[in-house]
Amino acid sequence: HPLEKALRAATDAVSLSGKSGDRTLQATSRYWRAFLLAQTGRLPDAQRAAEEAKAFYKKAGEDRGAALTLMLQGNVAEALGQKGEAKAFVESALEIASKLGDAALEDDAAKLLDRIEGKGLAAPVVQMGQIDGAPT
Repeated sequence: HPLEKALRAATDAVSLSGKSGDRTLQATSRYWRAFLLAQTGRLPDAQRAAEEAKAFYKKAGEDRGAALTLMLQGNVAEALGQKGEAKAFVESALEIASKLGDAALEDDAAKLLDRIEGKGLAAPVVQMGQIDGAPT
């Protein structure tokens, strides 16, 4: 897969971030690893990696990162045919986005929720809004 090199780099970043003691950095490296696992079709691995990223974001008090990870989890669950789980992830992301007053993230979550519920047009597994607004 063309993203294999990026996935290896993301895996290295996860290892290196552990030495930093910075939970946000640890969470972000895990988010991108999960994202790349999803993009390379390794959906069960992406699920596990995203759960780990979300836990690190929560420990770091980074609500926006946790919400973005929930969006990723929703996309992955939907791709695996886990519609109920996908909906729950995205509803949680929408709730966080609303609390944060992040209109763009709320809009992305609402669109993804519509797609999961069959109200929207087909969209890629990971929306562009996630990439643009992804944690840095």
